[in-house]
Amino acid sequence: MNISRALILALLAGINTVLVISGLWFTSVSITQQNKMPVFGVEIPAYLLGFMVVYVGIRSYMKLFRLYKKLKNPELRFSWQNFKGGN
Repeated sequence: MNISRALILALLAGINTVLVISGLWFTSVSITQQNKMPVFGVEIPAYLLGFMVVYVGIRSYMKLFRLYKKLKNPELRFSWQNFKGGN
């Protein structure tokens, strides 16, 4: 794999790690302080937002792993045919 691809994947993994850690931190703080957030006029526990951030982060890890496997294939090349509709 190309060095620039590996660097970009490492950067994406680092950003994703920060996302998951911040979601876990927000969840733990919200649980300990029993924070509530108004959503459409209804008070909901704030830790639900933290759980959603952690969920999105975990899904991003799975997508990043799939992207890594695709980029590892040396036979893949850029083609404008991938972006053309129709056939």
